[in-house]
Amino acid sequence: PNPPSTPPPTNSTFSADFNNGNSSMIAPVGPGAHYGLAFPVFSNGQVFASPEANYERDSIAQAPGVYAVDQYAEADLITTGGVNAYAGVNVRSDVTSPDYFWYRFETIPGGQMRIASLFHSPQWGVQGAAECYDNQARVSAGNNRIRLEIRGNTLIGYINSVAVIRCQDNTNRQLPQSGNPAFFLAGADAFIDNFTAGSISTAAPGNLPALQQMNV
Repeated sequence: PNPPSTPPPTNSTFSADFNNGNSSMIAPVGPGAHYGLAFPVFSNGQVFASPEANYERDSIAQAPGVYAVDQYAEADLITTGGVNAYAGVNVRSDVTSPDYFWYRFETIPGGQMRIASLFHSPQWGVQGAAECYDNQARVSAGNNRIRLEIRGNTLIGYINSVAVIRCQDNTNRQLPQSGNPAFFLAGADAFIDNFTAGSISTAAPGNLPALQQMNV
C-alpha cells in the first residue's frame, strides 16, 4: 500500500523589519480590490502606501511560505492622525491570482478599528464583503502594535497586546481556509513596520471581548 501522505510543512514564524527593503514579501497579482492592488513602497525601514493607493486601491504585501489555517499577523501601525489612515494586517490572504480574498484588522479615519473580509473574482464579476466594528477599539496617533488572529471562523484583534474585538464569520461569505498572513496600506497617513506572522497551534486566551457576528 502507498504510505500515508504527509501534510505540507508550515512556517512557524516570519518577520521583517524592512531595513533591507521588502524582505521577500509577495507582491499582488491581478486587478485587485475595487480598482486595483499595488505593492507598497519600502523605504528607510518602514512601509508606505504606493502613490496610486487610496480608499479604492490597496497596497498589499503577503508573507512568503506555507501556513496553517489558524494563523496570525502582527505589525507596528504608525499613524499621523490624518484622515487618510487606512492600514492594517491580514490573515488567510491570497493575492496571487486575480481571484483573491482576505480577512483584515484595520484602522479607518478617526482611529476606529474594524475586522473585515473581502473576496473578489474579476473572472465572474463577484465581489463581497462582511465586517464588524467596535466603537471602543481605537488607536491614537503614533505607534500602536496591532495583531489579528484567526482560529476556525473566529477572529480576534489586539491593540498593544490587549484584545479589543472578537468576531465570528457565520455569513454566507466565509473565505477559503487557506492563504497567508499579510499587511496593507491605502492612505498617506499610516505606515507599517516590524511585521511578524505565523501559524497558531494554541487555544484562544480567556477574558476576551464579547463575541460579535460579522455583518454583510
